[in-house]
Amino acid sequence: MTSDRLTDAGGAMRDYYDRRAAEYDSWWLGTGLFADRARPGWEADREALRAVVASLPPVRVLDVACGTGYLTLSLAGEVTALDQAPRMVEITRGRVPGARVVQGEGIPLPFEDGSFDRVFTSH
Repeated sequence: MTSDRLTDAGGAMRDYYDRRAAEYDSWWLGTGLFADRARPGWEADREALRAVVASLPPVRVLDVACGTGYLTLSLAGEVTALDQAPRMVEITRGRVPGARVVQGEGIPLPFEDGSFDRVFTSH
């Protein structure tokens, strides 16, 4: 793939997630388009995941592709959240006011080596 095609693909991905930002949490919450899906044990598993994330020791942590910050909210320490979609970044800023929230690409990461003790991502 040429660099122009990679840029176009990245822009298409950013646009897709930007359009989905308002409904993105419905996957986590089992609402909206996901309300009719049978997901036995989903709520318990989701809350167990959030508890595990919350139990991680506080460090300088980077959440790559943070989306709406649904799991970012559970991270402890000096949190930086990164997402390419402007609306995802906007939602995360409102949801996780103590975090540094950055709009940018995950490849390459827009941070110096050694800036974080932990890198987190979901999905």
